[in-house]
Amino acid sequence: MAKVIDRNLLTALRKDIDAALASVAKKHGVTLETGSARFAETYATFKLNVALVGKGGMAASKAAETFKLMASLWSMKASDLNKPVVLPWGNTGDTYDFVIVGARRKSAAAILCKGDDGKIWCYKPSQVLEALGRKADAKRERELGM
Repeated sequence: MAKVIDRNLLTALRKDIDAALASVAKKHGVTLETGSARFAETYATFKLNVALVGKGGMAASKAAETFKLMASLWSMKASDLNKPVVLPWGNTGDTYDFVIVGARRKSAAAILCKGDDGKIWCYKPSQVLEALGRKADAKRERELGM
């Protein structure tokens, strides 16, 4: 029996709550997971993240929806999200999944690609467009500071 609410208890609770939510999520065709938590010594509050499951079993996210709205800003298409990308430089032949444009990054917009090893890599939108077989708008890149 817990005597005080602390980070360790919340970590254990989060695992148990997420496991319990799995059957409810499956029943309704969504993803459910505990979000951020606030706590004091005697109480805690979790946010609950709910997302529809889209094509290919991928859950919707706020970042993905923002990208779809802003894709044209980086000369991209909303359908570019989650496309496999083979980069022609570095370790040639390695496949990455196009994850998202990091619009809030200090070093201008960057592309985050998750490789087969699960690592996150950052590239300029123009580099990913090149790997997708399209050319970036150079004027637009200068305007955006890329």
